[in-house]
Amino acid sequence: GKWTVLPDGRMETTYTIKPTATWHDGQPITAQDFVFAYQVRIAPDVPAHNAVVEKRLSQVVAVDDHTLFLEWREPYIYAGYTHLPDFSPMPRHKLETQFLQDRNGFADGPQWREDFIGSGPYKVASWEPGVEIVFRAHDGFALGKAKIDEVRVRFIGDANAIVANLLGGSIDVAYS
Repeated sequence: GKWTVLPDGRMETTYTIKPTATWHDGQPITAQDFVFAYQVRIAPDVPAHNAVVEKRLSQVVAVDDHTLFLEWREPYIYAGYTHLPDFSPMPRHKLETQFLQDRNGFADGPQWREDFIGSGPYKVASWEPGVEIVFRAHDGFALGKAKIDEVRVRFIGDANAIVANLLGGSIDVAYS
């Protein structure tokens, strides 16, 4: 995008969104999705997990469907490299009505779990809470389809079971 530092210390950045980028449900990702996400994260009655970038912004404008303009309150070294989890978009087409009409339902709804619609390289294929989440590669990811078609995340609470699964070859990686 375009990055301008103004004499008073503020900055402006302009981003172009790839027209081929889509949400996991196939809808196009637009600049309005970023504006909506900004409005959600600065709303005082909505818990925001991460709003580091949003707090540095004074203005977020959708110039058109594929052009996003950001005005920064102050210099920010990562302004030209803003990426997940910072300043991530939210699917306005799916979430805006609930955000405007039911803030409690919005903050704690299934759209953050089993009905999640994202923009990343993998989409939720299935989710069995406490057991496993299966992710499948998303064809409409802005940077192209991931090379690994499916990723399974299993939740195993017993250290011995983790070691047995690793040694038996039924899992490839374990994190504690």
